[in-house]
Amino acid sequence: SLGMTPEQVTEAIDARKAASNAFHEQLVALTKELETKGLSAQEIGRIKHEMICSHRYENLRNPFVCRKCWTYIPICVCLLVASVDGTARC
Repeated sequence: SLGMTPEQVTEAIDARKAASNAFHEQLVALTKELETKGLSAQEIGRIKHEMICSHRYENLRNPFVCRKCWTYIPICVCLLVASVDGTARC
């Protein structure tokens, strides 16, 4: 239903999990480092929030969402728009 083979779905899920796990390890290490530098909880929270937002933007919460229009890939219209105006969107 996603216009993908079962192998592609599995690859997308595995890539998302790997990125999430790597990010979690990075976030834990950074938190410990920032605490040793004596930053306030508010400063640490702001830095972590920025990192989380960036990670979610780059890796998406769901691996089956178009990065341009944020809809699920089967209903994404970016390619249709690109064929009309000549610009690639996805």
